[in-house]
Order: sequence, then C-alpha cells, then structure tokens
Amino acid sequence: MKYALILLCALVVGCGGDAKEQQATAYNLATDRYDAAISAADAVYVSAMTIATTEIEQLEALAELYSTWAGSERNFVDELVAIEWTEEFAQSSANLVACIDDAYLLELEVVMSEEYQEALQLADVADEKSSSCNLLAQELGKALGLQVGSD
Repeated sequence: MKYALILLCALVVGCGGDAKEQQATAYNLATDRYDAAISAADAVYVSAMTIATTEIEQLEALAELYSTWAGSERNFVDELVAIEWTEEFAQSSANLVACIDDAYLLELEVVMSEEYQEALQLADVADEKSSSCNLLAQELGKALGLQVGSD
C-alpha cells in the first residue's frame, strides 16, 4: 500500500523533489509499463505467426497484435494525461497524446480489416504514424533528462 501511495504521489500530486524530476519519474514509469506491454504483445504475435498456416490465421494474429497495441496505447495516454505537466512540458505531452490518438485510430482500422493484404497495407500506415509518435516520445524523454533509446 505504501508503494502505491508513493507512486500515486509521483504520478498525480507531485509531492517531494522538483517538478521536472517528478514528471520524469512519472513519464518513465508510464513508458516502462507501455514498453513491457508492447514487448509481450510482440512475443505473442511472433508465436502466432509461427503456427499460422492460412491467411485467415495470419489476419487473426495481426488483428490481435494491433488490438493489444491499441489498448496499450490507450493506457499510456491515460497515464500521460494524469501527469501534472508544467508549462515547460505541457505542449510536448499534448502533442504526444494527439499523435498516439491518431495511431490508435489507424490501428483500429487494421483490427477491423477483413482481408490480410488490406490489413498489411493499413498496418504500414499505422506503423509509420507510430514511428512519428516514438520520435515525439523520445524528444519528451530527452527534455525531461531521461536516457532514451532509438526505437
């Protein structure tokens, strides 16, 4: 319970430490959870594609992957919105949220595809948008003083 209160304090209220450090901590926790969810989804997808023998099975695996990604992005956005951003980082955070919202909608199009080839084409568009969101996320992380990867 104590850990949960400390986490809540860091995410929402902003107690102890300076504001930039609090935002960086909350952002880092959110990205860690997001990255873990995405990695798990990717592993499930690889396994599903390994055993898929038809385009229908491949479409199902792809749809499941993008559905999981979309859900993970909604959770990530919820966490970003819950952070008490200072004016210095509010616009960068808002830009990232807007980008993720756009990627989310594109991912839902992949999920709703009824043909595998169409889903692959839509997935390319969604992936391109997600890449631009990754750049925004890296920029925000760097501005917060975090070491960020290049994925």
